[in-house]
Amino acid sequence: MRSMSHLRRGFTLIEVMVIIPFAILLVGGVIAAAIGATSASLRSYGKTRLQSDVLAALDTMEQDARISLNIKVTSTNELVMEALATDKNPLDSTRSLVNSTSCAPMTTVVSIADATTYKLSYKYDSATSSLSRTGDFTGSWCGGTQATQGNKVWQQHNQPEKIIQDAVVTMALSDFNVIDSSALLASAVKVTLTATRIVGGEDITYTDSLYIRSANLGG
Repeated sequence: MRSMSHLRRGFTLIEVMVIIPFAILLVGGVIAAAIGATSASLRSYGKTRLQSDVLAALDTMEQDARISLNIKVTSTNELVMEALATDKNPLDSTRSLVNSTSCAPMTTVVSIADATTYKLSYKYDSATSSLSRTGDFTGSWCGGTQATQGNKVWQQHNQPEKIIQDAVVTMALSDFNVIDSSALLASAVKVTLTATRIVGGEDITYTDSLYIRSANLGG
């Protein structure tokens, strides 16, 4: 009669050596499948997020353009507008323009000619990999100086606001509705944004366009 110890013998060295490669292949396949599924999920989320960032940037540009005086045709890859300063957020229904001389909110008779204006620009900054929105009041502060305007103006001077971050962005401007060729001014323009971001080890790219216009000038 065979002993119990003989019936319960383990794997031989040869058997172990044969099984190990198959086990490694099986485990490797499971890990590769898990990594692939995770990367695909990351890329899907990344593309959705990138699309949201581009559409939000175009929406912000459209809002700014509608209340601007004009669009500067100075570059095909930088969007520049002559904007109107307000005492509150421009989207606030109670905001008012700011008088260029007294710095007081213009709550009664509104004349754009008497309002404070500034340069608003959208430009890609390669150093920070971001598309930024910046207001520039140089020479345009109500009362002549930043100190005089106090807290009357809601917009900030030379404080870049990142609209799209951690992405390489190209901006193309075309189809200008030029209103003054000598002053390089337009009332409308088509803006095309292309953003690329590395997600899951791969480049994710999204492109979209929008025709924006100034409501003050039509077009």
